[in-house]
Amino acid sequence: HALARASVQNRADYRAARAALLRAAELETVPALRAADLRDAGWAAWQTGESSDALSLWRKALDGVPDEPRTRAYLGKALLARGETEAALVELEAAVAALPTDAEPAHDAALAYLAQGDYERAGELLLHVTRLRPDDAAALGQLGEVLLALDQPEKAWHVLRDAARLARSEHAAARYTAAQARALLLLDSPTAPTYGDAARLAREALRLALTPSDGAPSAETARREPIAEVLLAAGEVLLTAGEVDDGLAALEKAVAASPDRPLARLALANALITCAENAPQTDIPPAQTSWPAGRVARLLQQAAALHADTGVVNELNA
Repeated sequence: HALARASVQNRADYRAARAALLRAAELETVPALRAADLRDAGWAAWQTGESSDALSLWRKALDGVPDEPRTRAYLGKALLARGETEAALVELEAAVAALPTDAEPAHDAALAYLAQGDYERAGELLLHVTRLRPDDAAALGQLGEVLLALDQPEKAWHVLRDAARLARSEHAAARYTAAQARALLLLDSPTAPTYGDAARLAREALRLALTPSDGAPSAETARREPIAEVLLAAGEVLLTAGEVDDGLAALEKAVAASPDRPLARLALANALITCAENAPQTDIPPAQTSWPAGRVARLLQQAAALHADTGVVNELNA
């Protein structure tokens, strides 16, 4: 045990710690203590990316002490990372019930429910996490996005504002700011902020997303960082708020930032169609106007080529 602690504390040598803990488990005669050694050896294996070994050790630990909540929490996290959501939730819900003051299994369980599309349960768990960790920007941001999905924009707006304030990176702040702008558009009350406030937030989200840490905007940023969702959200907010040129420019950047995803192309095509439909009517034949039919057709064809759903592909081609 002393060797395992020293390996982690002094050298961050998780392989040495794992070996020491496995040796301790061999020597241990008390089942609960042996299970704890196996659990911690699994954690050390997980830190070095040996996920299969970690899973094996945690299952062996649970063979000795079936209901040990910390081990079940670790096992649930690993199963979630492998995409085994149903199995993960069995372990994580048990850990949440046994460890009500530990935010980590509750957060992992919330992510599993989000993967299943169960926003109600995910929201309950994320609310619990944010009460335990009120400065957790990631959990606040996820809670805000869940509240938006549950059609609770006013609550989402306040939560996302806190998430953006606490965010540890410009990209995270941009994401939460763009979501906050979306929430403003959905508010329906006499005291609700105007579309101008939403547009201001959307432009701030774009600034954060497209400006690297040295403060100089970079054309390469959109290709280096996963910011397509921010660009999409901000662009759609700007279009709704009447800022057509800025909104289309943001969607163009979203297409450049996500060359392998159909969503950005669909959004830009729909925006161009909407702009054309809302343009002043004239007697000039369509071929002689600025109606970008060819561009829209290309965007839809590209989206169809990238989309995995056959039904959607057929609709796009039509």
